[in-house]
Amino acid sequence: MQVKANFVGVRVVRLSNEGDRLYGCRRHFDVADLHLVGGGRDGSEREDHVEIASLGDDQSMFDAVFSVSHDVVVLVDDSARIVFTNVAVTTLFGYTPEELVGRPLEILIPTDRRELYGEQFRQFFEAPQASFMGVDLEVKLAGRHQDGTEFVVDVGLAPATIHGRHFAVVFVRDILGRQRGRELASIVTSSEDVIISFDLEGILTSWNFAAERIYGYEASEVVGRHLSLLAPPDRLDEIAEMITRIVRGGQIQHYKTQRLRNDGTVLDVSVTVLPIRDASGEINGASGISRDITQQLVAEREKRMLTTRLNQSERLESLGKLAGGIAHDFNNLLMVIVNYVNFASDELDDKEAARADLGQIHAAAERAGKLTHQLLAFAGRKVLQPAVVNLNDVVTGVEQLLSRTIGEQVEFVTALSADLWLVEADPGQLEQVLVNLAVNARDAMPEGGVITIDTENVEIGDGDVKIHPGLTPGRYVRFRVSDTGCGMEQDVLDHVFEPFFTTKPHGEGTGLGLPMVFGIVTQAGGDIQFYSEPGVGTTCRVLLPTTDRTAFVHPAGAESRHLRGTETVLVVEDEDAIREVARRILSRHGYEVLTSANGPEAIALVETRGGTIDLLLTDVILPQMLGKEVAARIQALRPSLAVLYMSGYAQPVLGSTLGDGITLLEKPFSEQLLLTKVRDVLDNAH
Repeated sequence: MQVKANFVGVRVVRLSNEGDRLYGCRRHFDVADLHLVGGGRDGSEREDHVEIASLGDDQSMFDAVFSVSHDVVVLVDDSARIVFTNVAVTTLFGYTPEELVGRPLEILIPTDRRELYGEQFRQFFEAPQASFMGVDLEVKLAGRHQDGTEFVVDVGLAPATIHGRHFAVVFVRDILGRQRGRELASIVTSSEDVIISFDLEGILTSWNFAAERIYGYEASEVVGRHLSLLAPPDRLDEIAEMITRIVRGGQIQHYKTQRLRNDGTVLDVSVTVLPIRDASGEINGASGISRDITQQLVAEREKRMLTTRLNQSERLESLGKLAGGIAHDFNNLLMVIVNYVNFASDELDDKEAARADLGQIHAAAERAGKLTHQLLAFAGRKVLQPAVVNLNDVVTGVEQLLSRTIGEQVEFVTALSADLWLVEADPGQLEQVLVNLAVNARDAMPEGGVITIDTENVEIGDGDVKIHPGLTPGRYVRFRVSDTGCGMEQDVLDHVFEPFFTTKPHGEGTGLGLPMVFGIVTQAGGDIQFYSEPGVGTTCRVLLPTTDRTAFVHPAGAESRHLRGTETVLVVEDEDAIREVARRILSRHGYEVLTSANGPEAIALVETRGGTIDLLLTDVILPQMLGKEVAARIQALRPSLAVLYMSGYAQPVLGSTLGDGITLLEKPFSEQLLLTKVRDVLDNAH
């Protein structure tokens, strides 16, 4: 027998056939001597004579030639019926060899390509000639899987004559499958995600470079070991459950869990595990893809924190508007009460009992006034009167007060950093913050303990801004108030800045202290955060932006100067009682006082009155014209006029911080405070 084939260097055997036995066989053939003529790639003909003795029942030679081939080998007769195919056909086409023997070759060919294949086979049997895969055929051919899937293949043909009958040996290779295999291997190797595989016992069988990088093991250290080496002790049960699910044909998709690195570090990961099936569809292992999501979870936690703080700020904003409106009206009432108590007290002379009663009224009104300032501070509606200060001086200034306030059972410690940068803030408000935080710390230590206040210069970088939303990178002064008290649970920490939230017994706390602190700090451009653990204690950390401005030094003896005056003051106030209070206080101390209920009336008075007017004392919010408009119109008429604003709620009009040249008298004000502010403005103008 003479067989033309495109095999070079591969032993080809002659196949004997007797009757119907040829179509009933699968892989076993009798082997006899053959004469092989192979065509070289250069077109030359080469003859090889191979004499092989009959092997009888031993078919190992035939199995060795075809069963290990990755390419599909199909023997077809001149009617294009399949006589034989090797087991590789199952992997590529989905059929078993038994299902194909005796059936037409077109079963493996897409419908729209069958005519082309048929024409090529007719030409082949008319003039048998070997053709090489991917070289001699003019077009790329396609194959058809049992499930209908089509794919591109390379096809090689070799003629064979057996006992006078002509056959074709067809060699089929899935070129895209091979290419996909190489691409897949490249993807697995270069992937940033961990890609591993393991058998149904949990033994690792593959390990990519990302797994080495993320878990810290080289492939040689883990392949052959059990998957459980990656699980923390409290997650070992997950591994067994995972394998059980895979064995049952299940999948695991994007499961968030934890895995253990070689160095003992615990990682947060997202895991997907899919079963691996063999050619027959049986599950024989699993592939796992995992991704380190540690940073992702950190980002998600930061996002939740930002959302919580945003919601908190929105609640504070709405409550702040209400609080600001209430405080404005309440301040006016308090100022009238306080000052009329003073007037009445001065007129009582020796009536001590009545004087004591009035003193109690006065004290109650002052406490109410402090409460309105707390409301405005927590709402961020209080107008700041900032000064350039060294925070160490503020701490030192309230140290004695704090020592008396917190009691003897609590030790008070300060650790103040040298060369502290300056900040620009309202000193009175900073004192309020320190006192409030210290009192809260004391209340957390009923059995006694230690309160520590420390200061330090810090630099906030781009990465730190994520932890301190609202801040910009730069220089800040940090102060901390720490205690060794009972600490707070997380659910309490989440609500500490909410107004009216308190853990103190009923009647012992308003729930406005920390919201006030929050309002003061954020209005000053800073950030405040609490850190606490039950049984360990609490630390409040405050950051304030620094300033390059120089601190103002009060001249010696400034506090003891005389507060009387002889200048003329124009008071513009729409509340009759407050206008009368201001008039009486100033008149009693030597000033000539003019009064007006609104802006147009005040402007008309200045236009028609001769003589000097030294100071305009005007409310910020007036019914017909705002105080700033009134001041501008009158200063146009009297350029040397000094201006002092007064208000209990001026923030929407004057802004959150007073600019240079603007002085504000906050309501409710006492006689002493009014006289001091008036004297300050007049002296500066002179």
